[in-house]
Amino acid sequence: SIGIYFNGMEFPFSRANTLDFLHMVASSRIAVPMIHFRVHDVLGWVSRNSMLFDGAIITITLAPKNQEATSYTFRLNSYKESRAGETISYEIDGYLDVPHYWSGSQQETITATSSGALEEIAGSCGLIPEVSATSNSQQWLPRNRKYHEWAREIARAGYVSDTSCMILAVDFDRSLRYLNIN
Repeated sequence: SIGIYFNGMEFPFSRANTLDFLHMVASSRIAVPMIHFRVHDVLGWVSRNSMLFDGAIITITLAPKNQEATSYTFRLNSYKESRAGETISYEIDGYLDVPHYWSGSQQETITATSSGALEEIAGSCGLIPEVSATSNSQQWLPRNRKYHEWAREIARAGYVSDTSCMILAVDFDRSLRYLNIN
């Protein structure tokens, strides 16, 4: 089963309201996991309850047959509304609910290895660090970049050995993973 919650209120699936598609993606190529889905709201529930505003919380609950449900929380990034007769459709994009990592920054430098710096950033942003140790200690300058931008720059400079290939990604469980994939 699937549940979609806007700001803590469950979207009423019924004979009329439907989910067209749901895409959730986490990758080392994007800063944080993203979601993209479309719902058809024949009953006008979304607009009547003013559910779509900047930063609105969207929770997706997935429960495979005979298994416990898993919930993922996102923030609204953008949406597109379209009408076909009495049906209003909303195509919605969101990002994992880690707003401090997505848009926060700091002024203080970090003196550590790349793995140590990423552990510190993860701790500051409410992420769970899962990092492989590196050997490139230096002073990391934030230059007023957002945490996710700064973390990617640190990850690109990561070094374990001449054959290492360090990669950074944030997962749906809020883990900041920094691994040597070589």
